[in-house]
Amino acid sequence: MPESRNAESAHVVAGTATPFTTDNGVLDGTDVDGEADTIYCFCNGVGSGEMIACDEGTCEMEWFHMACTGLSAPPRGKWYCGGCKSKRNAKRNAQRNTKRAGGG
Repeated sequence: MPESRNAESAHVVAGTATPFTTDNGVLDGTDVDGEADTIYCFCNGVGSGEMIACDEGTCEMEWFHMACTGLSAPPRGKWYCGGCKSKRNAKRNAQRNTKRAGGG
C-alpha cells in the first residue's frame, strides 16, 4: 500500500496490497484483522498494482492506480490528477481575471 509522499518520494510505486474477499466472497473493504482499508484513486479502490501520486500537496485522494489514470508510463515532471488540475486552472484563471479587472 502506498505511504504518504514526501519531497523525496518517487512518482510511481508498485503496491503489494491485493484485494481480498470475506468468507462469503464479498469484498467488504476491510483487511484480515478487520481494520478498514485505505481508499485511493478515482475508483475508490484499495492500494494495489502500480500507483502514481498527485503532486498537489492537498490532494484528497493522493494516490491513483496507473490503469485508472490512462497512463502507461510515469510522466516527466509533475503530475496532477484531474480534480487538482481543474482546481489549479480555476485558481489561475481567477488570478488572471482579477489582474484584468484591476487594470493590470
